[in-house]
Amino acid sequence: YALKTVFENTSKHVIIQPFSFEGVKYLLELAQVVSGSKENLRKRPPVTLFVCPITPFVLDGMHLEIILQCGKLGVPITSDSLPTLGATGPCTMAGTVLQTMIEILGILVVSQMLNPGTPVICRPLMWDLDMTTGKCLHSSVEAIMTEAACIQVIKEMFKTPVNSYGFGTDSYVPDAESSMDVTLRGMMVTLSDSDVIGAAGRMAVTSAISPIQLMIDNALSKILKR
Repeated sequence: YALKTVFENTSKHVIIQPFSFEGVKYLLELAQVVSGSKENLRKRPPVTLFVCPITPFVLDGMHLEIILQCGKLGVPITSDSLPTLGATGPCTMAGTVLQTMIEILGILVVSQMLNPGTPVICRPLMWDLDMTTGKCLHSSVEAIMTEAACIQVIKEMFKTPVNSYGFGTDSYVPDAESSMDVTLRGMMVTLSDSDVIGAAGRMAVTSAISPIQLMIDNALSKILKR
């Protein structure tokens, strides 16, 4: 129903996260209906599906099903890694970069083994465990620097496209903190050569969307592109 609603309200390409093994085929069937045929779906797919390991190093059945079904139809997938420094990843930035590269490379290898030529865009996203509060921070200096490092490694070593968060703040309201977060993150991610920068309008990492922040991020994106 969520994907149906999206298709009814935009003609743009969308990225979606399946939430069940059984749901994968229905999402792809819906994409095929919107495209008109399997041939059109392969030629110009309207969707990309997330593939995310359970960090560290676990690729479950649902995500393997996404790789398999998307590969058969020529639908793009993401090769995600979402570690949290100090929790599901090492405390050090270098260690987390290494773990992220292993997880992303694993998805790349599996996808090409099952269906050579499957379109893949790599998507490293970092969090950082605040040892004082236990909260996961997305826009701490450590998280941003680690994400930028991952982008640089992927571009130089894997030579694949990269999609990452150029926006997103740990603040709950559009304020001085959110402006600082999105500016620092946007600059680091863009200068690291990410092909796609996402998460415009996101507040409190992934808890909410703010129309006001979306307008600010839209203006910032023009600056970053320049």
